[in-house]
Order: sequence, then C-alpha cells, then structure tokens
Amino acid sequence: MDPRQRFIQCLEAYGADPARWPEADRPLFPAFSRQPELQLLLAQARDLDQWLDGYRLEEAAPARPAALTLPRRHPGSPGHLEHLGHRAPSGRPLRSGWWLGAALGLSLVLGFVTGFRHTAPLPQGPDLLGSGPWVWELTL
Repeated sequence: MDPRQRFIQCLEAYGADPARWPEADRPLFPAFSRQPELQLLLAQARDLDQWLDGYRLEEAAPARPAALTLPRRHPGSPGHLEHLGHRAPSGRPLRSGWWLGAALGLSLVLGFVTGFRHTAPLPQGPDLLGSGPWVWELTL
C-alpha cells in the first residue's frame, strides 16, 4: 500500500495523535504531517480529537453491595434462587393444581357442546348420498 494512503487511513482511523497509531505506522507521521496538501486533513483530525477528548462519561451507579455478597450456590441445590424471591418446593403433592384439570375438562365440554349445536342439518330423504355413478342401489 502507498505510504501516503496509509497515512491518510491512520489519520482517519486513529486521529492526529501518533501515540494512538500502531507502532509500525508511527514513522509515517513526521514525514507526511508537514505536507501542505495534508494539513487540512490533519486539522480536521485534531478538531475531532479535541471534541472526543472533551467528552466525559457520567459516573456509573454504585453496585449494590447485597448483589456482590450473595452466597454462590450450585444450581439445583435447595434455596439457590431464594434471593430472587423463588420459594423451594414444599415436597407435598400438588393439591392446588386441580383447577388446571378442571379448566381443561370444562373447555373440552364447552367445545363439544358448541360444535354440536352449530352443525349443518343432515340431508333427509331418499337422496341421502346424492346421485351419481358412484352410488349403488341395493335391491333384495
């Protein structure tokens, strides 16, 4: 690559401070920074560097000490999620889950009732299956 093009790339990528440049590209700075046609690019890079250096980040919120001092427990061990508000299972059979089965049964019953109440009427009469070559007449 042309050293001049590499100087321009480093200027755009790393700014006008050669301390930010990669070690291998730092010798390019003194040679090309004196050229008059590159002075405008160098001035723009210095302005951008000043603007970026003037930016200050807000202080980070202090970490909660309680979160840092929580005991580490192996997942699956009793009480490993208590700090998140989860309770350990009581060990008794689930008696409070009866409503799930009742709700499923009720929805099935309501589905059948609704389905049978809104069916199309069955055809009545001698032409029950329709007429056509696929219908055979049974005679005794």
